[in-house]
Amino acid sequence: MTSSFARGLACATSILVLACTNQPDAQPPPSGDGKPVAAEGKSAANEPSKQPLALEGRVFLSQRVTEGGAPRALVPDTQLSLSFHEDARISASAGCNSLHGGYATTGGKLALTDSSITEMACMDRLDQEAWYMGFLGSSPAITIDGDK
Repeated sequence: MTSSFARGLACATSILVLACTNQPDAQPPPSGDGKPVAAEGKSAANEPSKQPLALEGRVFLSQRVTEGGAPRALVPDTQLSLSFHEDARISASAGCNSLHGGYATTGGKLALTDSSITEMACMDRLDQEAWYMGFLGSSPAITIDGDK
């Protein structure tokens, strides 16, 4: 395990707000200045959504990212993506490499299973990818509020 990947595993306190697209194979568009704004995934009543997690066929793209309550800047012109496919399969990207594998949701947490990551050398994005893949591998809480 590389040290940057290990650092990424320690980032479980981060919050990602991802907006869903209706395009199953959507590619992440550029994120403008790459500086997301802090936000939390809460429902209109300011409580986490209690609805069943209907994830299959949905693609989520980052809108806001925080770490420890402060905005976390992304590499310019990148966006985090998270796609849920048939048969409980998942894929994710932080701008270069991609993660593929299985997933389950238990007790409001996302758990990855049998995952693998491509290994292209996008030097300017390695830390961002290690952080994001580490976050996803940390069994983060997952809620849905409409298309977020």
